[in-house]
Amino acid sequence: MRIKAETFKELGKASLAISVAWIVFGIIQPAFTNRFSVESSLIAVLGFLVFLTLGIILLNRGAEK
Repeated sequence: MRIKAETFKELGKASLAISVAWIVFGIIQPAFTNRFSVESSLIAVLGFLVFLTLGIILLNRGAEK
């Protein structure tokens, strides 16, 4: 069974949305509520980069087919 190109595109879009959520809930929200910490921010940036990279790969894979 083969995965359709549209599925890769949609998964890529969802991954990009999750990457934005990592930034919002890991950096922006704690900064406004005065609960900002460097450790949490580093974890949020790492999560952002992982999901951003995954999203880009999936979107490119969907565009190839």
